[in-house]
Amino acid sequence: MIQKSNPRHKRSQYEQYVVMAHSQTNKIPLSYDGYLRFKGLMEVLNSIGNSSSDSKQFLYGGEMVTKKVSQTEALTILDNIYNGTWNATTEKCLLVANQIGMNLKR
Repeated sequence: MIQKSNPRHKRSQYEQYVVMAHSQTNKIPLSYDGYLRFKGLMEVLNSIGNSSSDSKQFLYGGEMVTKKVSQTEALTILDNIYNGTWNATTEKCLLVANQIGMNLKR
């Protein structure tokens, strides 16, 4: 018999964020407002991840911005976030946040 996953037990993206913020790092705020800012950062990382691997820039706010992380690093950071893992690679997302002037701690 094949067991189907129960959708009631699947964590939402916000729940994954809270677990990651609470148990693995103190570098991102443990609030819904912080989560919304972090989602914006994930969109920027997604833009970097979808850019050309040999490009040194990505499009942000209608301007070309020099990448602080490579395409591969951006994709790894996103994978880590989706899996709720915070490590040295994931922490590089803070470089991108700083670069675009996003204050995650406010």
